[in-house]
Amino acid sequence: MKYTMGNDAVVQHPQNHPYPMERPGFDAARFIENTNSSLIQPQCDCKALAPASGSCTCGHGGTKQFIYVSGDIIPRFPSLSLENEFYQVAVTDPVDLHLPFSLIAFKYLREPRNLYIARELNWIFQVYGFLDMYAIKVTTNRQLSELIESLAPRPNEMVYDILIGEKMPGYLKVRSSQQLQYVMIKQLYEISATDYVKGIIKAIQKSGLVDARTDNDLSEQAADIFSNALQLIKKNGDDEKSRAMNFIVLRYMDFYLETWALQYKNKDAFQLQRVSENPVEVYGQMKIVTIIFTYQSKVSAATVHYSVTVDVSTEFPFIVVPWAKYYSGY
Repeated sequence: MKYTMGNDAVVQHPQNHPYPMERPGFDAARFIENTNSSLIQPQCDCKALAPASGSCTCGHGGTKQFIYVSGDIIPRFPSLSLENEFYQVAVTDPVDLHLPFSLIAFKYLREPRNLYIARELNWIFQVYGFLDMYAIKVTTNRQLSELIESLAPRPNEMVYDILIGEKMPGYLKVRSSQQLQYVMIKQLYEISATDYVKGIIKAIQKSGLVDARTDNDLSEQAADIFSNALQLIKKNGDDEKSRAMNFIVLRYMDFYLETWALQYKNKDAFQLQRVSENPVEVYGQMKIVTIIFTYQSKVSAATVHYSVTVDVSTEFPFIVVPWAKYYSGY
């Protein structure tokens, strides 16, 4: 969810922002790529050191560990000198001088003249609105632009940043007793609760299962299902089972359609009661995870089971066996 963080932690609401909410009218990444493509040096220069063999010589080799997690992007100053530079040079409106960084970061970091400050920031991925989980290793100007764009305020909306990435060697020391592992971005995008609920409603309407229910009833039902599904998200998102579960909740619309049908179209009104994962199956280079959803009737004690099988071999999970009834013991 969109929280800001620092000594002055606040939730991003429109009344907290003294500046207009419009998104920028230019592509910051394209600007800096066209003006200076070497502003951010790649973290891995194996191609320069070993172009013939193609092997990694900088310590990035070995087994890759991917993440698929939902939370918030939080920029932090690594030093007091950079913070002073921001407020003394970047902030041009006197009204903003006494506001916390979280409220004015997007307004000023999106300006091309202040990108040198954005490059020096520590970019933290946070979960639960307060728990620092990963440090993001910025390797390209495009990634820097995406991180800045993720700070754009969305008034009256609950927004979730979704990070798909790969763990990197090294840690960022944030406190004397805490360090965060670096991750490299593979994909960064955001979803809002409002837009996702609209997507669920659209899927239900296209299915032909809707009867005489009013749109208001359908909206409440979809919002309730989405809210409950968010509780299934595994916040660390760094193992195969967690990545498979997060992928289902954040990308697989059939899960919501079938859950709605079981709960509101079935006379026994089955509600989701439990979610479990089978052990990871390995077939050569493939890693397969089967997620099992158990629904229980509100009328009786009857239960039904459904499953989805996901390939989590690479950074981008995908469906291998779609939604189907599951029979244990077979």
